[in-house]
Amino acid sequence: MKKYIFTLLMINCLSTYSQSVYITKFKSQADITICIVDYKSQADILVYKTSCRAESKHNDGLWFFTKNKTSANLKVYITTMQSIADLKVYYVHHKSQAAWKNKTKINLIKK
Repeated sequence: MKKYIFTLLMINCLSTYSQSVYITKFKSQADITICIVDYKSQADILVYKTSCRAESKHNDGLWFFTKNKTSANLKVYITTMQSIADLKVYYVHHKSQAAWKNKTKINLIKK
């Protein structure tokens, strides 16, 4: 029984503090609006898409995308217009490249 409770607590911790992201269809459902930009120099954050939820524990640009809205701690709406985006995102190919470029916007994403 103790092992079962410990396992549940660990799963809860991982899902609470990870950057699991859900893409919404409507802006009204999103926590923030993002725009995917073509160049690193335009970005507020450099994001690496990870396939493992456990890798995305902190607010450091490692995002785990989920198809389940309830398991996500960040809901985003994607726009093509930079002028209305809260955050400009550039996807990187290597985990080590993920980072905030504009640290003034770090508070847009809750830890």
